[in-house]
Amino acid sequence: MSSIRFSPLQKTLQSIDRLTLFLFFSVAISVGSFLSTEIWDGDVWWQVGIGRYILNNFSIPRQDYFSIAAFGRPYHDSHWLFQVVLATADHVAGMPGVQLVMMALWSFTLLFSYKAARPWVESTSAIIILFLGAMASSARFTPRPELVTYLMVALFYLLLQQNRCRRWRDILLLGILQAIWSNCHGLFVIGPFMLGCYLAVTMARSKEKSDAEVKNMLKGLLIVSGATLLTPFGTDGWTYALLLFTEAGPNAPPFFRKIVELKSPFSQENLAYPDTYIFAVLGVFFALTTVLAGFRRQLSVERLLITIACGIAAIKGARNIPLFAVAAIPYIAENLGSHLQRFLLPRLVTVGAGAAMLLSSLFPLSGIYYVYLKLPTRFGLGASPSFASTELPGFLRKVHFDGRVYNSNRLGGFCLYNGLLPLTDGRWEVYDLEVLEMAMYAYRNPALWDYVVSHFNIDGLILQHDSNEAAGVIPHLVQGHAWKLVFYDHTTSFWIRTDGPWSSLPGVATDRYAASILPMRRIEDCLITARFFSLLGKDDVALIFLEKAMRFGERREYILEQKARLELQSGLILPARTTLNQLLKINPRNRFALSVMDREHHQQ
Repeated sequence: MSSIRFSPLQKTLQSIDRLTLFLFFSVAISVGSFLSTEIWDGDVWWQVGIGRYILNNFSIPRQDYFSIAAFGRPYHDSHWLFQVVLATADHVAGMPGVQLVMMALWSFTLLFSYKAARPWVESTSAIIILFLGAMASSARFTPRPELVTYLMVALFYLLLQQNRCRRWRDILLLGILQAIWSNCHGLFVIGPFMLGCYLAVTMARSKEKSDAEVKNMLKGLLIVSGATLLTPFGTDGWTYALLLFTEAGPNAPPFFRKIVELKSPFSQENLAYPDTYIFAVLGVFFALTTVLAGFRRQLSVERLLITIACGIAAIKGARNIPLFAVAAIPYIAENLGSHLQRFLLPRLVTVGAGAAMLLSSLFPLSGIYYVYLKLPTRFGLGASPSFASTELPGFLRKVHFDGRVYNSNRLGGFCLYNGLLPLTDGRWEVYDLEVLEMAMYAYRNPALWDYVVSHFNIDGLILQHDSNEAAGVIPHLVQGHAWKLVFYDHTTSFWIRTDGPWSSLPGVATDRYAASILPMRRIEDCLITARFFSLLGKDDVALIFLEKAMRFGERREYILEQKARLELQSGLILPARTTLNQLLKINPRNRFALSVMDREHHQQ
């Protein structure tokens, strides 16, 4: 048998195919590891809870029945279809099912962005750009209705790039997609905007384009705009969309300017997140490739307008970064393709990029990523046991508690999911802002907090250990006799009124022995439990949990600093000095340790 000979070109193509498979494998592993994160986002719980209500009642709520502070107020639920999907997934498979919905939506979003990028550049370049876009979006890898907007932006971008607005079949497809979008998320108005950009550019080039093309684009815009009205709310959906756009940016109402995800990615709070810097890198690539394509007069003005608009939205609010990412992926690829003429990346660069992607997956898989960001979650499926109590719902059912609760706002959705009526949750638009400000920030003023409890007839308190509400309220509770602690674990405490219907419930012990039986799976469990006992005035117990936290070998400087503070506060001078010396060994420039040492030196 004669041997088969391959030409150099065939060998190169085979090598490229293997490299492409390697890159596909690398990006799938990396993005999948970031997507597979235990649910810790408090909004997910109320999305599922309201979806349950819709399924049980076969009606979409027009008034709020889900929180005390907004009860009876008009409620515009533009997310209802997405909520029904999440509630169905939760019914079938619990929170892992909810996660799988999120993973599927993000997978299709990235697939459509890749398909839109692929005609312009080789697969290896497209995958690397895709990876950057995915990592820039990683902070929004959570089951929220905005995922539908990200998906539809990517899909509309692809269809419009493919000129899928010529035949009635294509136009009707866009209309159907728009109708689904309009019933899932309030930013559905981006769909008509994208078609409007194409129509405007087509009309501006009317000398080059046929009248038929202009008419097709106009038909598409009319059909898509009409589809936005195919909701239970009609034109009110556009009013709600405008409200969502005004929540972010420097001109937003004062309350919304305090919410981190509505602040600019370059605000002080958001600079701690890696996705901000990857977003900045994408922005630089966007600017550079736009200039290159402009010099060659190969600039796609309609797609430039769409990407600029998404970029402005992202700069105004960090939660909009994925809007820019899914548009920038194919746009950058298009500009690179026009400039580099199907440039092939060197083999070494491609292998290095794939290896870097694989290495990046170690951050979420090992948990280092979440420890660094101080997030109570890890790689895995289901709800994070370090975010909300897994035992409290069973306790409440056992004691037949169904009263009104004052809650840490993060746990508002958790309360709703478990059949309770919380004071507030994350649905900011439904509240009167003055009432919301009063309810949200009452913990800062004991007199105001007492008024809120009386005004809203609160029966119980559900407080997450490391929340602002717990920090403000618990010291007030332990000084009086109006409330009794009847449950706590490593995440949450539950208190009842001593003059209320459940006052016969026995209090729980908070001594060293009772605390020692709490399971501590993660460093976050130790730290927030230590915080809880410190708020109770049990510094000796808090120190036990800080010692347990030290065993995890993470965030040692922070833990030693907290330990030294408690020891000084408790009058344990010699142990405090030992702790401060340990702290200075880790960081000789630690300001807290140096300030304490300096103060002691001057006192001597």
